[in-house]
Amino acid sequence: MSVKDLIEKLQSPELHAWDKQSIVDSLGVLGDEAAVPALGEILGNKGLHPDLRVAAAKALGQIGGQKAALLLASHEDPVSNAVRDALRFIYSRRL
Repeated sequence: MSVKDLIEKLQSPELHAWDKQSIVDSLGVLGDEAAVPALGEILGNKGLHPDLRVAAAKALGQIGGQKAALLLASHEDPVSNAVRDALRFIYSRRL
């Protein structure tokens, strides 16, 4: 399947979450920047399962490039930001 075919399949509402995650993982491995917009939509969709959104973030990291980096850098998730800040606090007290 081509990247275009995978993206189209990914957008199917009938597809189960674990099948979507498999496609997202494949897009990351393929490394084609054409997948970046679709992966960005998944990353930003808070209505989707967190595991799928995490897979999209990882796939964007695998693809790399300026567009993927900008999407990842601009992504704001209050929970993950709070977790990151809490971890920084814990480790800063140990020093």
